[in-house]
Amino acid sequence: MVGYGGDDDFWDDNDDGTSSEEAEYIRRMWEDEEEEEEEMMAIKRRNCGKRPGGTNRSGRPNYWASTWGVMLRDPNLQTIGSDARKTFMRRFRVPHSIFTRLVRWTKGWHEKNAADAAGRPRCPTGLKVLGWLRMVGRGVCFDDLEELSSIKSSTMHAFFHEFNRHAREELYPIHVRMPSNINELMEIEAAYAAVGIPGTCGSMDVVHIPLGACPHGLINVCTGKEGYPTLAYNVICDHSGRALALMPGAYGTINDKTIVRSDEAVETVKTGDLFKSFRYQVYRPDGTSFFITGAYLIVDGGYLRWSCLQCGLKRSSDENYPTPYT
Repeated sequence: MVGYGGDDDFWDDNDDGTSSEEAEYIRRMWEDEEEEEEEMMAIKRRNCGKRPGGTNRSGRPNYWASTWGVMLRDPNLQTIGSDARKTFMRRFRVPHSIFTRLVRWTKGWHEKNAADAAGRPRCPTGLKVLGWLRMVGRGVCFDDLEELSSIKSSTMHAFFHEFNRHAREELYPIHVRMPSNINELMEIEAAYAAVGIPGTCGSMDVVHIPLGACPHGLINVCTGKEGYPTLAYNVICDHSGRALALMPGAYGTINDKTIVRSDEAVETVKTGDLFKSFRYQVYRPDGTSFFITGAYLIVDGGYLRWSCLQCGLKRSSDENYPTPYT
């Protein structure tokens, strides 16, 4: 028999006193170790590189062959003003340039390792971000995301909540905030002044979001004027629609007058020196002008009658005034 070293007599009785039984045991031990090593190498080869798809045992799918993977590799998506970019904007509610910035930001905290514990490459972060955008924009289920990206719904579910937490802690304070200096306040007020509403620092209203999976014990307190369970969010935005403040949700039965008393952003407009001391020019019917102090938010008739909350009127107090109020 040819041994491990290729010598016929290696496993026979030799000068050092090794018996044939001992030699056979050593030979089998070496063969078992070789088989284990070959099996481990096969697992590594199967879990790395190109894999057709299936479970973790047979490898991961080719994510870039999925619907979204093919879309992201479309060269027309890199052309500004192309139909591909317009379609992307319609489907995911953000421009492609914003999407690429979100992907770069997400990779900073999400891609801790290049591969998972089994040595397999990570699921593409870009496809996960697309899944989050689709979930927020259209409210689909996670199984729909798996159909379009080939990423398991359980993976998408975990990433969705992780992305929400990081976005709330890092992105929200940067992009959703009230003006903090006179230049920012004047920039917001200028858009309102251009349409005849000088002194306005934002538009405010309560938005009701349906609560489809409302617990049975909360149905009564969540079902208000909408006729179905909702959560109410007090939102402030500027004239371009950019969010300036968002209050935590309240039960759907709570009215606007009660909600606004707990809004910190409204309290800032009401008592903050930046807003209280803001001066703007208004005109009388005869064309003369004068200055008023104190910025305000435009609201509907459901809010409290505070000086910092101004409700639009259907008609002017002066019947001869040529331009009606909104």
